[in-house]
Amino acid sequence: AGGGLRGGRGEVPRRTSSVRGVVEEGAAKERAVEQQPGGAAKKEGFETVAEYHRRTGRSVSFLDSVRHLMAIPSVALLYATVVARQCAGSTIAVWRTVFFLQYYPAQFASFAVINAFGVLVFGVGASFLGGLLADLIARRAPPAVAFRAKAIVPMVGCALSVPLWAATMAAPTYGAAIACYLVLYFVAECWMGPTITLLLDLVAHPPADSRTGVTPRESLLGTANGLFNAINVVSILAPLGVASLLRAGVSLSVGLSSVVCVLMTMATVGFFFGGEVAGDAAPAAEPPRPPQPAAAPGRWGRAVVRSDDGFGVWFTLILF
Repeated sequence: AGGGLRGGRGEVPRRTSSVRGVVEEGAAKERAVEQQPGGAAKKEGFETVAEYHRRTGRSVSFLDSVRHLMAIPSVALLYATVVARQCAGSTIAVWRTVFFLQYYPAQFASFAVINAFGVLVFGVGASFLGGLLADLIARRAPPAVAFRAKAIVPMVGCALSVPLWAATMAAPTYGAAIACYLVLYFVAECWMGPTITLLLDLVAHPPADSRTGVTPRESLLGTANGLFNAINVVSILAPLGVASLLRAGVSLSVGLSSVVCVLMTMATVGFFFGGEVAGDAAPAAEPPRPPQPAAAPGRWGRAVVRSDDGFGVWFTLILF
């Protein structure tokens, strides 16, 4: 049939309808791609899941995406850190009311109002300020450390939460306890925005999967976000640790202080080393994005969401 590149000079082979010619033509094209600059990298992985499915006839499952995420050291370490931080937050959210009701029963009505106000104002303000500070630090940091600088805000927030929570538990008066608690809430809640940004930045440029050879940038973003929210399911079990200490005869203030401070310390260490690992895994430069075709108008509007991108959204909705 004569398919293939004649003499390796890049001449176009003549068309043929035989099976052998088609196979030889495809092999010749792959050899030509390998000989081009960057051809080996193109053969090792695919840019999108759609390309992988079109060329192999197989699809990348949700478990493949999860396994691919956990195979990235920086992402796996960041998820472990988020587990510790979310467990600390769940423990505080469950037991703070019990603590103020037991130790300051006369001021409990005041605590209910101040706590609601703090959650509304400090929670929103801390999330906004945390993201703003992380962006500011990353922009002003040297290029070599700009990527790992995004972990500074959540790391400092978790580190400051340890003495603030201990002071809340050991405060001699209600005024001192509520003041330390409000400052703690504002400092601790600065972690969410920078952490999600760091996670999505890491997933936006993942290495090729060793098994499938695919680099599913789009699908991994949805899966990473869904797993981040799924950690809430695990974190609701953390308050049971305080209950176990209470059954063992430990006082509420000591048990609550010990569990939260240990978890916050673990999160601080995780963000410190996570920032270092993330900095090592940071891309050298932002790769150029290929032009995206305009979405055709459909039955439900002009926006079209692919099934692999939307899985994280649906997974999160099911959890909630």
